[in-house]
Amino acid sequence: MMSKIMKSLGMTFFVLPIFLSFASTSIGGSGESSSQHQTNWGPKEVEKYVTEHIVEIAEGIFVENLGLSWTIHGFELRDDLTYVEIEPQPDEVGYSRFKFVIYSPGPEIAHVIACYCLENGAYSLLFTDSRFSRQFPERLD
Repeated sequence: MMSKIMKSLGMTFFVLPIFLSFASTSIGGSGESSSQHQTNWGPKEVEKYVTEHIVEIAEGIFVENLGLSWTIHGFELRDDLTYVEIEPQPDEVGYSRFKFVIYSPGPEIAHVIACYCLENGAYSLLFTDSRFSRQFPERLD
C-alpha cells in the first residue's frame, strides 16, 4: 500500500504544478493574494465550486487514481483556507479519507496547498505545495 501512495506522491509533485497553473491562468493570476476579500467570492462560493469540481481536483492530485467517485464529508473554514474532508470510492488511493487544504483567491480557482490523510484515527500531513508560504502542523486536531 505504501509503495502505491509513494508512486502517487511522486507523480503529485510533478503534475500538481501543471494543474494549479491551469487553474491560475484561467483568470490571469497566480500565488497568494487578497482578491478573495475584494470580490463576491467567499466561503459559500468556494464550497459550491469545490463541490462541483471535486473529481477534477482530486484527479489533479492523485493522477494514478482516475475514475473514482469522491464523497465530500464536510467543509471547515480556518482563516482564509477551506479544509475539505473527502473519501475516495472505491478505496484504492492508499488511505480511506483525506483533507485537502484549499486556498481560493478568486472565482473558479482552487489551489490544493496541502493534503492530510487519515492514518491511525488522526489526520497526518501528506504533502504541501512549496509555492505557498504556509506552514502546516504535522497532525490536525
